[in-house]
Amino acid sequence: MRAFKAQKPDVVVDMAKGLGYGANEGIDATLNMISAPIRAPINYVSEKLGYGEAIPELQLARRANVAGPAETTPGRWAQTVGEV
Repeated sequence: MRAFKAQKPDVVVDMAKGLGYGANEGIDATLNMISAPIRAPINYVSEKLGYGEAIPELQLARRANVAGPAETTPGRWAQTVGEV
C-alpha cells in the first residue's frame, strides 16, 4: 500500500485565494460595523421580549468563501491585505 504525500499548494494560487477570502471577510466586517448601532438595540429589545435575535450579522460576502482560508505564509499575508 502506497502512502500519499500531501501536496504543497501553489504559492501564487494560495495568494489569490487568500486575497479573495480576506476581501470577503473585510466587506462583511465593514457592513456589520456600519449596521451595529441599528442592529444592537433592536436585538436587545427583541431578546428581552423573548423573540431572540431579530437581525443577525450579515454574512453576504462570506458565503462566497468556498475555497477556504490561505494555507501558506504569503497567502496569509495576502489574506490580511484583503481584509484591510
